[in-house]
This record gives sequence, C-alpha cells and structure tokens, in this order.
Amino acid sequence: MTSNVTYSYFILSFYDDLGSAKYAAFGATALAYAAVVASNASLVALIYRDGDLRARPMFVLAASLFANQLLGSTALLPSLAAHTLSSSHAVSPATCFLQIFAMYLYARVEFCTLAVMSYDRYVAICRPLNYDALVSPRRALLAVLLLWVYSMAWVASAVAANARRPLCGNVIPSLYCHNYLVARLLCGDSRAIDVYGLVATAASVVVPLLPVLYSYASILRVVFSGHRKALRKALETCAPHLASLVHFSFGCTFQVVHTRFDVSALPRALQNFLSLYFLLVQPVVDPLVYAAHVTQIRQMFLHTQKNLPGKVPRLGHATTHNTLHLDGQRTGRTAAR
Repeated sequence: MTSNVTYSYFILSFYDDLGSAKYAAFGATALAYAAVVASNASLVALIYRDGDLRARPMFVLAASLFANQLLGSTALLPSLAAHTLSSSHAVSPATCFLQIFAMYLYARVEFCTLAVMSYDRYVAICRPLNYDALVSPRRALLAVLLLWVYSMAWVASAVAANARRPLCGNVIPSLYCHNYLVARLLCGDSRAIDVYGLVATAASVVVPLLPVLYSYASILRVVFSGHRKALRKALETCAPHLASLVHFSFGCTFQVVHTRFDVSALPRALQNFLSLYFLLVQPVVDPLVYAAHVTQIRQMFLHTQKNLPGKVPRLGHATTHNTLHLDGQRTGRTAAR
C-alpha cells in the first residue's frame, strides 16, 4: 500500500449511530466494566490477604489470571463506553498503539497462564507424590513473573515495529484498535504483513497449547485407568481451568477469523459481539466459575459478606485442607488411593 497522504489519526468504522439507544449501550458497557473490576479485584484481594491461599500454587496462578483480566477489560471497556456516546470515533496513533499493547499483552498472558495452570493440574492428578517437589508457591510466583516479562517483551517488540512505520490509510474496520488491521494500513507490502501475522499468531497459540494438550491427555489417561469415582472427583478440580480455556479459545478463534477472513455476511451486531467476546465475556464469567467451583473462594466470599466492613478472616487448615477443589496435595492423595 502506498500513499502521498500523511495521516495523524485512525478512525474506528464499526460504530453505528444508535440514536437515543446510545445511553442504554453506554450504561450496559459501564455496568459490565464495574462488574469486571468488582469481581476480579475482589478475588485478587481475597487471595492476597489470606495466607492459606497465597501458599497454594494454583491460587497464585489464579490471582495472575484475575489481575490480567482487569488489564484487558481496562484496555477496552472505558474506551468502548466513551465511543458509544461520541459522534467522533477518531483515535490518535499513540492511544491506538497503547490499546493494542495492553490488549495483546492481556491475550498473551492469559494463554501462557492457562498453560502453566494446566501443568499444575497435571502434576496434582498424575504425579501427586511429587507435587510438593515439582510445584511450590515460589515456583508459581516465578512462573508468573517470567510469563509477564516474556509477554511484555514479545508484544512491545511487535507493536514498536509497526508504530515506527508510516501510514497509508487510517480506517480501522473494528470497534477498537487491532494490530493486524493497523498493520494492513501501513505503507509497504501487505503480503509480507499477512505472512508475518499468521506465523506470529500460530507461534503465540501453538507454543502455550502444547503443554495444555499434553497435560489433559495425561489426565484423561489417568482418569479412565484408575478408580473412576475418586479420580473423576479429582478431575473436577480442572473445571474452572477448562471453562476459562474454552471461553478464551473461542474468543481468540473468532478474532483471527474476523480480522483475516470475510465475515460480512454476518450481522454487524453479531460481528461486534463476537469481536468483544474474549475481552468482555471472559473477565465476567471467570470469577463466577471460580466462585461456583472452588470451595475456598466461595467460603471466603461468604465470610466477607458476613464480616463487612472488616478484615477478611483467614480460613484455617481444618476448613480448606478438607476440600478437594484446587488443592494439589489433597487431590493428589485422593488420586493415589
């Protein structure tokens, strides 16, 4: 793509004139963001303030997951709400690339965290006697730090490479800034951009996906070769992780399809909803899934409601260690028997 015109802003072209309904759309977006912040921030705070939960690797990873969902939602929803009310949908390049950085960082951290969580579940169920040796809170925290640093470096290099290039167009067919769609507006050979985009996407998905597939293949092999009642009970510990993985994978799959293939046959409203799925539905549903399936978190929510305003009480070992959910040692002993 070549052009003699110099562009100083982008235009997000998928916003329709909603008329008076824009106020309802703004309210719904603001409410969704408030729900995301309240639920995910509450879970991070509960895990941080309770020493028993901080001492468990799975909860260290879960806290990273919830904090990351706060990042992803903050990168999108306030901007989405503002554009819903505005008649102008112009975005400066600096704002656009900052949004791209935050949203792609969210996606990469989310996938890497889910991959590490799958390894934790694999060790808890398939190698229970080695759980303490292979997985510890310190190692979980180190894994969280490494995956955040790695993800930031990877995303920053990709965004910086595009931010330095001149623009030959400025209309982005989306509700928000998307790296691939912006890259197609840059001056240069678009075929090279397409190839690089596909390779980078495949690498960012396949690498975290390999430990997930290996972990669950091993878990299924153990489940269907042992004492099924006890082992299926152990498999329930994977339910929140699997729900997160399925939701996020669906949202990312549509993102790739939406940006690289022609989906104009779908209604615009459906396209917009599906493009927002991994940034809207995932941060709302995940806390509900964990609160419903994880005994410790559910109990802490009940304790918090009974003791507001006050300090979140610590749950003793007599309560938390007698539950199966997300407790690697307890699950491992059950599986071993």
